[in-house]
Order: sequence, then C-alpha cells, then structure tokens
Amino acid sequence: MLRLSLALLVVSALSSGCSSEPRTKYVGPPPEYEPPRPGPGQGPAASASAALPDDDGTDLPPYGSVQDLSASIDAYVKGYGSRYGAAYAPSGVLLVSHDGKVIVTRGYGKAKLPDGADPTDKTRFRIGSVTKPVVAVAVMKLVEDKTLSLDDSIRKHVPELPAAYDDVKLASLLSQTSGVPSYTDPGGLLDRKMQDVPQKDVIDWLGKHPPAPTEGKERPFSYSNSNYYLAGLAVERATKLSLEQALGKLVLGPAGMKSTGVAADPSDAVGYTRNVRDELVAADDVSPSLPFGAGFLRSTAADLLAFERALSGTALLSDASKARMWTPVSKDYAFGWVVGDIGGSKIVWHNGAIDGFGAFVGRAPEQKVAVAFVSNRFEFDTTKLGLDVLKMAMTGSSVSAPVERETVAIDDALGQGIAGEYVLDKKAKKELEKQLPAPVIASIEGMTFTYDKGALLAKPTGQGELGLKRAPNGTLFHPGLRLEIELDPPAPKGGKTPGFTLKQNTVVAKYVRGKAPKPAAQKKPKK
Repeated sequence: MLRLSLALLVVSALSSGCSSEPRTKYVGPPPEYEPPRPGPGQGPAASASAALPDDDGTDLPPYGSVQDLSASIDAYVKGYGSRYGAAYAPSGVLLVSHDGKVIVTRGYGKAKLPDGADPTDKTRFRIGSVTKPVVAVAVMKLVEDKTLSLDDSIRKHVPELPAAYDDVKLASLLSQTSGVPSYTDPGGLLDRKMQDVPQKDVIDWLGKHPPAPTEGKERPFSYSNSNYYLAGLAVERATKLSLEQALGKLVLGPAGMKSTGVAADPSDAVGYTRNVRDELVAADDVSPSLPFGAGFLRSTAADLLAFERALSGTALLSDASKARMWTPVSKDYAFGWVVGDIGGSKIVWHNGAIDGFGAFVGRAPEQKVAVAFVSNRFEFDTTKLGLDVLKMAMTGSSVSAPVERETVAIDDALGQGIAGEYVLDKKAKKELEKQLPAPVIASIEGMTFTYDKGALLAKPTGQGELGLKRAPNGTLFHPGLRLEIELDPPAPKGGKTPGFTLKQNTVVAKYVRGKAPKPAAQKKPKK
C-alpha cells in the first residue's frame, strides 16, 4: 500500500482511512504511495477479459467446483468497464489457489499496449506495498535468529536519526504505529520519484520530520511509508547486505519466489495510467530507490502464491512468529498485513499501488484458499476485485458485478456554459475551515472548467485536471473519486452557469463564478 503517483482526490484529506473500501468489511490502510481510492467501478470490457484455461476441474470445497467458481468470477469481472469503456477494464493476472494448488487462472488485457503479449502468471509487475509483507517476514525471521529484536529502537540501527526517534521501535514500524510522517506525503520527497534518491537524503528528511512526542500514550495506527523504509534500513544494516540481497536470502529464496526482484527486465509488464480523457498512457517509471522497503519489488502472480504457500507451513517462519505477525496491533493492521474477516472467517491480506501498477495478495487460512492479482492499470481497484474473489472462493457464493453509472454526452451548450473560473463561496469557505486543514482548503479554493469537443475538464487550484462525466439527471461526476457536481441553473440570458455545488464524501462546497486563485509556487526538485 504505497503509491508514488501525484494524482490527488479533489479533497484528498477526506478519505484517509481506506484506499478502496471493498464491500467485504475493509477498514484498512490506503494502498501504496497513494491517496485513498474509493471502490466501485473500474473494469474489464469483453475485449480485455479473455480467460485462460483453468488448471483443474475437480470439485473442491469450499466453493463447490472450480467450474462454478470460474463462472462466478467471469460474470463478476464483466461489470468492470461495461459503461465506462476499456480504460476502466482490468489488465493483469488473477490466480486463485486451494490448499496450495492453483485452481483458477485468468489473464486480462496486455502486458504492453497496444499489441504486446497477453500477460501470464509468469509476467512480472511492480507490486508496490505488497513489498511490505515481504519485509515484515524478513524482520520476523531476523527476530527468530536473534539478529534483531522487536523492541529495538530504530536508532540502534540508524543512529543518524535524532533523539526524537529513541522510542520508535521495530514493532511500531511494522504495525504502522510509530507516528513517523510519511516521506511520500505532500511536502515530502515525491517530486524526486524519477531520481536515484540516496538513503542519506531520506534519512535527513525523516530527521527533520520526527514523530510527535507520545506523552506516555501509545501512538495510534497511521499508515506511513516511512515505517517500512526504516524497517528496510534495519534489515540492511543487521545483515550487512543490500535489502534486495537480504530479502532474497531470508524470504524470496526459501519461498521459491524465483522471479521476484527489484531490477526491471524488458519482458516486464508496462504500467499505465488513465488520463483525463479516459485514454491509457504510460505511467512514470519510478526509481526503486525512493520506495525501497515500502514498495520497490517486482513480482508475478505465481510468486505471490508461492509466498502464500510458504507461509502456510514453516518454510519461512515458525507458527509462533506467524501468530505474532498476524495479530492486529491497532485497528486491523498487524505486522505488514491487514487482518479481517469474511462471513466470520479470518482473512489476511495486503494491497499495493505504484505508478502504473496495482497488486493484491490475500489468504483465508481456515478455507485454505488464496488470491493473487497483479495489474498494470494504476487506477484499477485491485483491492475490491481481490477481496471479492477471495469471498467467492471462501463461500461459494457469487458477488454482484460492479454497476457503473449510466452516462450521457456532454453537449456544446452545457460545456460552453460551465467553462470558466470559479471560487469558493465565502460562507462555504468558512464552513470548510472547520473541517479541513488549510493546505487542503488552498488546493480547492478555486476551480477552472475547460471544454473541448465533448470533454469537460475540471482543475482545482493546486491539483491536476479531472475528467468529468454526466449522468442522465444532469449531475456531473468523476467515476473514481465519489465526486459529484450539481450545477446552478444558468441565467436566462447568456446561458452561463453562475455556480455549482461540489459534493465529496462528507464535504459539501458551494462555488460561484470568480477569478480562481493561482496555486502556491512549488519548490523545484533538487538535482
């Protein structure tokens, strides 16, 4: 769960709890280096969902038969992109296993657009924050070997950090309860994501942004990529190996994850993002130096299930270590894993997202079923799909396909009538100041609409453009952000929209026509 994209929600601070809020009791952390992403509706068109043959046709509990499970998955997946188009369809590889054996294999889309190879279970994708469970297992392995202790202060291994880090223990890093700010949040180091960022620069940033004093209280859960950057440093320094080498020795090798690593290969899937016109374009190629232990790995669907199989036994960790690792510490987050339930049965899982890619791995130990899904579509909700498929495999029940909202064309009269600049109504701004931090208010204080040949784009002050769709009742909306815009009736003469009301989650903001403020000047990244 870690995302390097700079795309923000219009009100990015509003949904800090979950990245994709699936319908199956998910109250976990946000994925990767990313702002939280709401759930419903991004997905496969028929052209992007060719099925690979199932590996087995035998009847197996708990889902009835492989054929039934396969049919339920195929019917479910068809809902994605059914109205929004191919840019909302899945692209990647989905595997389902039972008792360690793969029973369903599905490939979607292409590893490289427009006409690259179909992805297979051996195609490598960036997995973002699914790196975190791998790092957590490595730390637990070193704890078993008494090379590390969960009670170690991070300053024991990274003494360059200031004294404010004395009470930050390895256990609090793994459980996301350290209070250390994330170096990938706004104001952090994301503007250098394409560069080879030295560890010293990240440590220096963390030194200037220590956790707040605890005053004797336990710190609550707060998802931060800094936690796993620091955990990765502790593994490196304890083993005197690079983190990639240490993970290979401690986790990847013993688990049989032969394809998992850091360096890119020409045969790897290319990552894509959806632009404001619903076109798929190549995503930024992020340097692995910045995500590091928080999200630098590349892997395959097959390797993720090999990881799950190894954790089912004792090839990686003892039963006692796994019990500790999978015991929630704060909210539903344990050590590098989210712990929850479906229908009263325990599940453990983690998701990930990094520019152009998404990933999910989840397991239900009682039913002995597991799901791995790797994707090269950044906006696609891998978490929702992964959890819904896990539910089908656990229960044998089908899950309703996502229902995408009906849309109608945006005509010239509407587009030209709304085009222009707007500002927050003074009264609305005062109300928002009671709910939102000042930087968030500044980022949405103005809104500029542009219209061109049926495409209506909205640009909040200080954020990127958003492509809007229109519902039959006239409401404008963004499919992925739970954002709606209700237009005020235009004046009788001129046909110009005088203002609008924006709704997102719990926030309601009134805008009126006026000069949109310019965004605050951004510091240029260091070379």
